[in-house]
Amino acid sequence: MMRFPVWERAWSILSRPLFLMSGIFYTYELMPKVVQDVLWWNPVLHLVGLMRRGIYVVYPADYVSESYVIAVSLLTLVSGLLLMWRRYRDLLELG
Repeated sequence: MMRFPVWERAWSILSRPLFLMSGIFYTYELMPKVVQDVLWWNPVLHLVGLMRRGIYVVYPADYVSESYVIAVSLLTLVSGLLLMWRRYRDLLELG
């Protein structure tokens, strides 16, 4: 965001649907099957399901995939670290 200030605004616009479609306002099980197939790819949905399962012991979070959440998290972490490693000098000059 230091290098491309407009990215901060774009990221806030792009990430908002992820949160709205993450199952905060509704449960995954109440959605139609077609919508479930699309929403399953949202990693925030899995995290919300894990939180619900932790709070409500009887909540059946069968759709949650811990390995998917870990894989997406590691992929974005490694990508960010590689970008930082390649461009840290440029970023230091901008600061």
